[in-house]
Amino acid sequence: MKILFLARHFGYLRNYESAIIELATRGHHIHLAADREEALGGRELVQRLADRFPGKVTFGWTPDREGDDWLWLATKFRLAQDFLRYL
Repeated sequence: MKILFLARHFGYLRNYESAIIELATRGHHIHLAADREEALGGRELVQRLADRFPGKVTFGWTPDREGDDWLWLATKFRLAQDFLRYL
């Protein structure tokens, strides 16, 4: 089975490290993707996992959304939704 983990940055994936290891041990192919770089050691975590399970665990970056004309509007709409929900 192919599994994709998406995170804002690789540091968030430390919460799923044991699950990723178990899935890779069982033979699943896992790709770890993040939106941005961070300084919390997440990059080292995913590199260590990829080295431990070559061909089973891969990692990379999510596609850039800067050129998306709807991004600004969608972000404002989601923030307004959150505001109304917690109001």
